[in-house]
Amino acid sequence: MRSLHYVLWSLFALCLLTIEFCTDWMVPVRSLGYAYNRAVSQVVSFPQQTILHIRLFAQNQETLRATNEKLRLKLLEQSITLNQVNRIVAENKSLKALFQQSQMDSLQGRLAKVIDMSQDKFSQHLVLNQGSKAGVIPGRMVVDTQGMMGIVAEVFPAFSKVALITDSSIGIPAVNVRSGFRTIVHGIGSPTTLTLLHVPNTADLAVGDRLETSDLGGHFKAGYPVGEIIAIEKDSTEAFMKVTVRPTAELYESFNVFILDKSEEPQDAS
Repeated sequence: MRSLHYVLWSLFALCLLTIEFCTDWMVPVRSLGYAYNRAVSQVVSFPQQTILHIRLFAQNQETLRATNEKLRLKLLEQSITLNQVNRIVAENKSLKALFQQSQMDSLQGRLAKVIDMSQDKFSQHLVLNQGSKAGVIPGRMVVDTQGMMGIVAEVFPAFSKVALITDSSIGIPAVNVRSGFRTIVHGIGSPTTLTLLHVPNTADLAVGDRLETSDLGGHFKAGYPVGEIIAIEKDSTEAFMKVTVRPTAELYESFNVFILDKSEEPQDAS
């Protein structure tokens, strides 16, 4: 019985092959079967293709993020390098200008580099890389190419601390270049302004007047710019005017400064 089934199926298959070979009857059936198989294959492979595309997308995104991160790091590195180069160039210019100024004025003292600073309201100071080993002692004037910056307040073997003229503990004898009026310039704890205390309303002062160091008392060398008057307030009910001064020196921008040796004793006015 089983052998009969084999024979019948074999004859059927032979008939189909004959029909396929001799006629076009099987073409529609074959096309339909091909289309069916293709549709089934696409449906079956869709999840796998979807997963593959997702993986490729994730890999591309990760590669893109990694590339962007490398570019950002490279840009940051180049920016830091450029800033360092610009800082060195500015520092060299400052050092050259300060050296030339010291030569022109025949200054006696030593160059120093700013290594730290403070803009705290209660203590405005710089730290310099020169100390007692280099001959620095307290009380010396510190200047840059624009004018007076401050006074050496504390000295250590390898460094020194300079109280800026804006520090509230500092008072600088000064003279008005235009009128000759003598006064004391005081710091008020502000990094950008100074003041003149106890100036009578009748004093010959005007906005725009320049103030320079005075040798009054023999503590400072005369003639170094201190600041410029930027505001004057007078009150008829008060005996003194309020004067605001802008420092001339680049207090927080100078890379190099000059520590002056003790100034000459002032000559008696004739």
